[in-house]
Amino acid sequence: MLKDCEDLKVKLALENVNPMPKDSEFFYLGDNLKDFEFLFSKLESPYMNLCLDIGHANTSEGPLAYLQKFGNKIINVHFHDNKGKYDDHLDVGEGTVPWEKVADAFKEIRFYGPFISECFKLKPHEAKDALLRYFLTM
Repeated sequence: MLKDCEDLKVKLALENVNPMPKDSEFFYLGDNLKDFEFLFSKLESPYMNLCLDIGHANTSEGPLAYLQKFGNKIINVHFHDNKGKYDDHLDVGEGTVPWEKVADAFKEIRFYGPFISECFKLKPHEAKDALLRYFLTM
């Protein structure tokens, strides 16, 4: 698939997923930083990128770790909040995502979108406004 993306000049973005429970007989590829280090080292291409799901990252190593390690690979972001254990899809500010630090990290790597809301209760324009509050502060 990556070869087709390269031929067509279409970027591919793999999304980080939330981890399976530790006692599960299943596992996900892409639920931790080491998986992405492995994938990016084996599939070296400017067309191989990351869709950072902030809520999923918050249930593992945290969004800041992904931003610091793979900031240059991020081409899309899914945003929602949670309390760090489950993929709750809470609205921005209702969980434990450190939004001020996350916004600062995005500013540092000069990434300003696209951002896709996965907040369950807020309408899309309300979720956008909730997220922008963190980007517009100094």
